[in-house]
Amino acid sequence: MSQVSENNSKTHIPNWLFILIPILLIAVFFIGLKVGNSNDSSSIQTGNSETSGAEAESHDESPAGAITLSEQAKINIGITTDIADFRTVEQIIRVPGTVSAHPNRIAYVNTRIEGRVNRLLADIGDKVVSGQILARVQSRRFGNPIPSVNITAPISGTITKRNVFSGSSVDPLMPLFEIMDLSTVIIEGEVFEDNVPFLNTGQKSRIHLNAFPDEIFEGEIIFISSVLDHESRTAKIWVSVENRLGKLKPGMFGVVAIVVGSNPESIAVRVNAVIKDGPDKFVFVENGEFYEKIDVVTGLSDDIYVEILDGLYPGDIVVTQGNHQLLAVATRPQAAGVQDESKPHGH
Repeated sequence: MSQVSENNSKTHIPNWLFILIPILLIAVFFIGLKVGNSNDSSSIQTGNSETSGAEAESHDESPAGAITLSEQAKINIGITTDIADFRTVEQIIRVPGTVSAHPNRIAYVNTRIEGRVNRLLADIGDKVVSGQILARVQSRRFGNPIPSVNITAPISGTITKRNVFSGSSVDPLMPLFEIMDLSTVIIEGEVFEDNVPFLNTGQKSRIHLNAFPDEIFEGEIIFISSVLDHESRTAKIWVSVENRLGKLKPGMFGVVAIVVGSNPESIAVRVNAVIKDGPDKFVFVENGEFYEKIDVVTGLSDDIYVEILDGLYPGDIVVTQGNHQLLAVATRPQAAGVQDESKPHGH
């Protein structure tokens, strides 16, 4: 009786079920693996797409506070640029100077007889050549015919003074004309005594005249006074400058930069690229269509270049003219983002 009960308690399981169950488990495993890989791939692709979008956005963004200009705006402002590069910054002495005619190139015209000007052939401002007749003077001596003398130019140059008129009485003590040869002029300056030991004749000099602020004229020292002025403690110098185009006129004022030495090459830009605002110094760097204000630390400077100790790299394009207009734009109250100067602003 007990044997029958034990056999009935056991459940009969078909043999085919033992084969099907492992197959179903393996199928579920591979399906799950495939779904997982698909999700991972989707996640990576999304991540890459998001990264690419961020990178694209970062390339499109301009530096904070940058200014963008249209080509027409650049022309209107007069933007000019220069490249930061390794250059030699020279040691100079700055001296105020005035343009004068060279003393050896000035001539005063007189007559050797007393008489009267009966013909005037030249006027103030005329350019004349040596030997050219300027006037004719009739002598007071009696004769038949009455003798006359031609007054000629002793040098070539420009008539800067005329003291006679047609019919004027003249005598040997009276200067009739003044002629200046201005093809070469001198810049007269005065150097303080502590700088005199650094000067020598023949030294290269650069002249910046108020009349031509964007031009530099080159010359060299031809004279250094042997004595100092007792009151000002200065020595007079002459710097000779070629003036073939006639731009330099006696009386013009400017500054002479006398080169007395040089420093090792360093990163430098033109002095007019750097703007000073109290203790701060900065430049505007051109980056494509954008202009960005960059703080800089400067070192030595001469009359052309200034050394940049920090803030710029070789090859940076800096604004040399129009930078003050850019500063006015940069300090103008604006909405956040790029300041677009390609369109006119209302006032």
